[in-house]
Amino acid sequence: MRPSTECRSSRSCAVAAAAKNPHHRATIKWSGERIMKFLDEAGLVGQPGMRWWKASHLL
Repeated sequence: MRPSTECRSSRSCAVAAAAKNPHHRATIKWSGERIMKFLDEAGLVGQPGMRWWKASHLL
């Protein structure tokens, strides 16, 4: 049994650890810069979906 009660499964613990890791966040942001530029030029990054783009940490 895990001592922490905030994780419901090993996957949720891993996701939480990755979300707190600054290197992981920087890698996600770096890897998404090119695709976000392309999507913005194509008009696919607009105000209605901005909340989801920010939640994905690509913006």
